[in-house]
Amino acid sequence: MKAKKKKTTTAVTLLTKIETLISDVLDQCSDIEKSVEKNAREVLLSAQKSISSAIDYFSAAPSPGARKTTAKRKAKPPVKARKRPAAKKRALTA
Repeated sequence: MKAKKKKTTTAVTLLTKIETLISDVLDQCSDIEKSVEKNAREVLLSAQKSISSAIDYFSAAPSPGARKTTAKRKAKPPVKARKRPAAKKRALTA
């Protein structure tokens, strides 16, 4: 369970870094818009929107433990706590 939470956190961190990089590129493109094709700018804007929605999805996702509402199987008692059959009594021979 903790591994999935760690993966989600890592994914959000990476997506945030990618989003900031794309926004930096878009800022630079606005300065030199004459040489940059408008199609490339549209693709970058679309990618930024997709990344933002992915970040929102992962941030709002419930924890994996909260999703499971099924009854858990009872754990087996430890070996010492289990009932053991009574030892057979030996007949005394004289």
